[in-house]
Amino acid sequence: MTREEFANSRIHPWLCTSHIPVHPARRDAFCGNGMIGLRVPAAGEPSIYPEGVCGDMAPGGTLMYRLWDTDGLLPAFNFLGLALKFGTAEFRRDPEHWSNYRQTLDWRTGIVRTCCGWQLPQGNVLVETEIYLSRVKRNLGCVRTWITPEFDGEFTFLDCVDASFIGELSNGRCHPCAGDRGRVRTFFAEVGLARHPVAAATILTYDTRRKVAESWLRKPDGFVRELTLRAAANRPLAVTKFGALCSGHDSPDPVNFARTLAAAASDDPELEKKLHLAGWERLWAHDVEVDHPGLQMLIHASLYGLYSCLAEGTGAIPGPTGLA
Repeated sequence: MTREEFANSRIHPWLCTSHIPVHPARRDAFCGNGMIGLRVPAAGEPSIYPEGVCGDMAPGGTLMYRLWDTDGLLPAFNFLGLALKFGTAEFRRDPEHWSNYRQTLDWRTGIVRTCCGWQLPQGNVLVETEIYLSRVKRNLGCVRTWITPEFDGEFTFLDCVDASFIGELSNGRCHPCAGDRGRVRTFFAEVGLARHPVAAATILTYDTRRKVAESWLRKPDGFVRELTLRAAANRPLAVTKFGALCSGHDSPDPVNFARTLAAAASDDPELEKKLHLAGWERLWAHDVEVDHPGLQMLIHASLYGLYSCLAEGTGAIPGPTGLA
């Protein structure tokens, strides 16, 4: 950013915006709530970095306090993945066919929003994604994807929990669910040399009238739920995923704790978002205001980084790099 740009009065004091998804200098957006931190790349869903090629980022893109090992924080499950496919084409792997791209990180609300067109042979699809980690229920996260295609077609959403990049992973297993919690899918494993018990639970909400098929693939290091929905031309279709990530430090029974948290959130998604926004609003009651637009932007970015890695009541002390 040049000195002139830094002093431009049109600089937004609360938004970090990207318009070029494949720029070599691009860095992932960062979501944090003082307990969990995760990276959000260009496609708008959490990063999955294979071990050895992730640079200075955590493999899997997610960290969680209290999952310690001898050398520091252990990588946590990637628990908020919600990939989009049409036939064999996968949105996140197809950036050359994206258009009018825009991704924003709102420091005031801790929400990352991504919007662009996805050009397919059948026509264009408007893809919009919103992701946040709850500021109030810190084991909870939400990702919501809207699609508006120019044509009728069947689209597949992949609800993923992935721990394949964690070296010290043992006793991994998926939990079938029944009864009124039947839509919840859960993965449990022990992580690290200390064998920390960790569970991730996910649940999807959508317009059931458009459902075509659903399948669930269990794996030793996670699961993939495939949900196929029928979309009508020029009509928005939304899928919301709540995910809960819990360890033995949060509950002696992390499986049921995660399942209950995710299922309860799905009963009223708008209420969960209101609670999240209210949590951030309380934090920003303590702001620093200056007249210089560029300096104001940097102050908000710095405070957001601090607030994302620090929270009252957790007992967690941030390390040098926090949850980033």
